Amino acid sequence: MRAPLRLIPALLLLFGFFPTTAFAWGEHTLASYPALGALPEIANAAPVRIESLEQFLSAEEQSLVTVLAEEEQWARANVPNYPERPAALAFEATGNALDLRERFVRAIRINPNSRLLSYTQRVPRDDRPGCQRIPASRITFLRNIMYLSSVTFCEYQPGQSIPALDVVASGADEPDYGLDIGLFEDGETEFGKQYGFGAQPFGNPALEFSSQAPFHMGFFHESWIVYQLAPFLGRTFPEYRAHLYMTLARHAFATGHDYWGYRFMGWGLHYVQDLTQPYHATVLPGVSVFKMLWINFLNVIGFGTGQKRAVQLVSNRHLALEDFQKRIMKQSYVSGNLDYPIFAALEDTSTDSGYGTYNDRYLRDVITVESTDRATELDETLSEAMPEQFVQDPEFNFDSNDNPDALIDAIAQGQLQTEQKMAEPLGVLFRSFGAHSRNYARAVLE
Repeated sequence: MRAPLRLIPALLLLFGFFPTTAFAWGEHTLASYPALGALPEIANAAPVRIESLEQFLSAEEQSLVTVLAEEEQWARANVPNYPERPAALAFEATGNALDLRERFVRAIRINPNSRLLSYTQRVPRDDRPGCQRIPASRITFLRNIMYLSSVTFCEYQPGQSIPALDVVASGADEPDYGLDIGLFEDGETEFGKQYGFGAQPFGNPALEFSSQAPFHMGFFHESWIVYQLAPFLGRTFPEYRAHLYMTLARHAFATGHDYWGYRFMGWGLHYVQDLTQPYHATVLPGVSVFKMLWINFLNVIGFGTGQKRAVQLVSNRHLALEDFQKRIMKQSYVSGNLDYPIFAALEDTSTDSGYGTYNDRYLRDVITVESTDRATELDETLSEAMPEQFVQDPEFNFDSNDNPDALIDAIAQGQLQTEQKMAEPLGVLFRSFGAHSRNYARAVLE
């Protein structure tokens, strides 16, 4: 049965502006250290020698021609709605060192302003010697980086050796520093007009972080009617990114470039980890399909308040979850007390094998199935466990709140109660975060 045409514009409006919060988890590095520290292949790996990107590319320029051509064919055959890379961007071995980095960046279609500096990102109270501290502005070109002001970044030079765990755990947060920003043709960047991704499928292209959302979200399990009315929701590309970086990581390891093997592994892990977050795998958690359609019917006849309220509540709960997770982990690192259940869950390897071996369908058939199944219950838990203003008041906008400590201050009034209520659901989510991260890493290292 075809949907009434009058509903379509309103449904497009709802989905066009549904929450596209930039991040799934606050600072992936915080969780990646314990998750991957539980994997002996990484925790016990020999230190790796740092290479600049140019050194890696110069050594492997010829072989990367074949690797990236084969990867493009894989993506065309396996990623639904994949926007084919324009032929002009195909990587070629020209021997010209002056534009080598540019040719590679264009071939993998990331933001050419990405810094790609040799650095590590440390967790709080990691005071190991040898850190040449640098500001976040050296790591990313993004403008709104106040949230990184307390993060310790250490710069290193080619030739230095550092632990493999440092490389991959730091790399897991790097895609949030701009790799996927401005890639669509309506994003007012020249490279976006050349990359072939088309118009941004959802979100607001004028907002800096919004343009990365289609690469960091995967809406694979919505109702058929949702896809009928909003087919652009199928244009999400985390599978493309996770597989591309796995391919590059495997090639780097196979050719003796372990530093870039671990760094590419970290990049790929980011997309795996993002999809363990139910708000990145479900359009509107806690809102049934019937309710979506009802909201849109009301919008059609002039009552649009319900739509705005639903979107705002989901956005606020998403941000409250991320903010709470980041702050509780940072507090634990600072205090040296890692007994909060998140850490035990991240290190728990008992469920790893139960998910099976990571494969090309793992994001779609394993991770997001699990995340989608958990979405409604998580949304309800957040609405009950968090301070009411932040998760039940649709007039409150978490994202534009002037006080970044507002949530944690409010929780402090009844912190024990909130922490107790959130301990179990966060433990469930981060047990999966750890298991899926390790399964991806194992697949790379095989």
